[in-house]
Amino acid sequence: MSNGTGGVVDAATAGPVVLPGGRPPNGDDRVVPIGRHGRPREEIRAVQRARILDAFVAELGEHGLAQTRIMTVCRRAGVSAKEFYTQFQNKEDCFFAAFDVGADLVFEQGSAAFARTEGLWEDRVRAAIGAMLEALAANPAFCRLCIVEAAQAGPAGMERLNAVILRCRTLLGGDRDLEAPAGVPAKACESAVIGGALRPLAEYVMAGRAAELASLVPLLIYTITLAAVGHSRAVRQLRLQPTPI
Repeated sequence: MSNGTGGVVDAATAGPVVLPGGRPPNGDDRVVPIGRHGRPREEIRAVQRARILDAFVAELGEHGLAQTRIMTVCRRAGVSAKEFYTQFQNKEDCFFAAFDVGADLVFEQGSAAFARTEGLWEDRVRAAIGAMLEALAANPAFCRLCIVEAAQAGPAGMERLNAVILRCRTLLGGDRDLEAPAGVPAKACESAVIGGALRPLAEYVMAGRAAELASLVPLLIYTITLAAVGHSRAVRQLRLQPTPI
């Protein structure tokens, strides 16, 4: 999106989206009526599911996946264990349900920013990554789930994470081939680039610095776009101011 002076506005116009774990499980709008109330069963079920997901992500954000317990999640959500198992098969099922809901919302933020932004391809990528990091920074518990804990959730977690990366890769430039060094497969080069981009994000999250993710935007965009556009264009990203959150 043009800023009227020939530059590029790379921040989303809308405020950060609320991801799983970003709302109190027992807010006033989530009170489940007792007795005869006339509300559809599907509506009540959806409210209970949202409460469990928010409680689960909040617990995970504080203690990590390995130390998150279903009974603690149920107490935090104000639901019974029976209700939990009506909604989810087990802890892993709840984890992936939260991951999918949040990942979709984060992707929508990035997709909208990419579509709105005018200018060079790398500027559009900057807008998308900035919008996605803004959503994550505003939701630190989900940020930990997505960036740190997914990699600890076994093969299924890595499969989910890789699917999100592929989705973003397609959005941001699926037709662009990385110029891998001679003798290095393009896929291996791309994996190295993505791994190099994810590591500082994980380090910030584990250090309790999720709110500072915007400061990493210039470096991330330089790393992601270098092999596609070359040093002279990619290095410009290091000179631009970080996207404010």
